[in-house]
Amino acid sequence: ILTLGRNLADELGCFAVINSRYPPSLVNMDDVRAIRKRKKVTDGFLLRILQFKKEISENNLLPLVLILQENDRTEPGPDLSLGYGQGERGRPEFPHRPTMSPSVLSTIRVGLEDQGLSTGMAPLESSLCRRDLYCLNQLFRQKDYLDSFFDPTVRSLVLGLRPSLYESEGAARETGAKLAACFREF
Repeated sequence: ILTLGRNLADELGCFAVINSRYPPSLVNMDDVRAIRKRKKVTDGFLLRILQFKKEISENNLLPLVLILQENDRTEPGPDLSLGYGQGERGRPEFPHRPTMSPSVLSTIRVGLEDQGLSTGMAPLESSLCRRDLYCLNQLFRQKDYLDSFFDPTVRSLVLGLRPSLYESEGAARETGAKLAACFREF
């Protein structure tokens, strides 16, 4: 996924914060609580994301945070499982905390499908939904969590990738080019 992330950033000419330093056994990079416990990780990871977000916003653009990770589904499914904080209203075990509007999500899905990438929403039981308040994609939705991070204009999306999309160098480059074609307008 590192190669795919770098290729995507190169293709788009966009900011990227890519974790190649901290394995999950050391720190869960999707859990803001775990990141905040380590100053070096906070400074090198969260504060860089904030810096990039500020620069994008200062240029009167709407930031879009993409979180690329391996799909956690074991059964056959789409190329990409999407998570944007989805849940079900009225079900406390699956709270709905969206990080983008349905219209933006629909536009992204059409763009991905146009590039030949099949998409599906992450199942409610999946960690890819990222609706928990401490998840990285909820970072800019929390008013009282971290100073200066709250910004409801920031949109974020988790892309759970089928392994075949990044397992080889060629596949990672091809997938990066397809994702770039989709996200270029954002």
